[in-house]
Amino acid sequence: MNKIFVYILIVAGILIFPVSHISAIVPVAEFERSPLFGETDFIPGSSVDRTVTIHNTTSDAHRAIIKSRDVSDAGGLGGVLHLTIKLGSDTVYDGTFADFFTTTVILPQVASGESKTFHLIATLEESAGNGYQNKLL
Repeated sequence: MNKIFVYILIVAGILIFPVSHISAIVPVAEFERSPLFGETDFIPGSSVDRTVTIHNTTSDAHRAIIKSRDVSDAGGLGGVLHLTIKLGSDTVYDGTFADFFTTTVILPQVASGESKTFHLIATLEESAGNGYQNKLL
């Protein structure tokens, strides 16, 4: 069985926006790293877990959305790369990156003074073949 080595780099990024009214003070998103994913030697069945923490320093509860921007998936890697977004044991989103690129995920509410850490887990499907070697996303 040949191993597949894939370089995953989501250059366009994953963005967090407040859903409620625009104000001078909005919740802050803290990404574990930037870009959030940038993996080498990623073989079928492998997963990587990254975090995004939303800090709400406002006096009101807020929701945020998470979505991608300016993504190119010419090689089709997004169809075999799975994304799960979790808050604790609750799953907020579960689908392929290809589906995520056309989706806006509304995150659970973050109360005033509260922080919530979301886990974004990327998994390369077991069925991904050698045709996905050296593909970028």
